[in-house]
Amino acid sequence: MNRNEIRNVIKEIISNVSGIDAKELESGLKLREELMLDSLKEMEIAARTELHFGISLDEELLIHVRTFDDYCGLIEKAVESK
Repeated sequence: MNRNEIRNVIKEIISNVSGIDAKELESGLKLREELMLDSLKEMEIAARTELHFGISLDEELLIHVRTFDDYCGLIEKAVESK
């Protein structure tokens, strides 16, 4: 799976959980501040991502995720090392 495919899946997951159109999800978009994601939605996004890609995300790393790019980068690394 290439970088664009991973990002498209992540867009769909975030869109499904948040109700935000996937087309609005851009690189520097701040997940908490601009999308108003609360901790429950963040947990649901992480759980769906883990399930879809067959990975396990470190909560310590998730705490530092601020933007859409941060999240995509974290997932890309986890998928690569799987």
